[in-house]
Amino acid sequence: GTNVAELYEPSTNQWMRTGSMQRSRSGHSGILLSDGRVFVVGFDGTAEIFNVSAGEWSLAASMSSDLDVFRIRIVLM
Repeated sequence: GTNVAELYEPSTNQWMRTGSMQRSRSGHSGILLSDGRVFVVGFDGTAEIFNVSAGEWSLAASMSSDLDVFRIRIVLM
């Protein structure tokens, strides 16, 4: 896994590095929250939230068990 994170800039068609996640991940997925932050969760049930404007990651509460089948549920925050 990796903790590297990149942002895509459509106007220049380029990727740029941003703040690193606090945990290395592989097989993870993310979803854009209504407030503009990005929620990322991995198969091991750990999660982080990315603050786009600050370029920083923070740990979110882990799920109670590892995921056999990966699903993201939209949570209104």
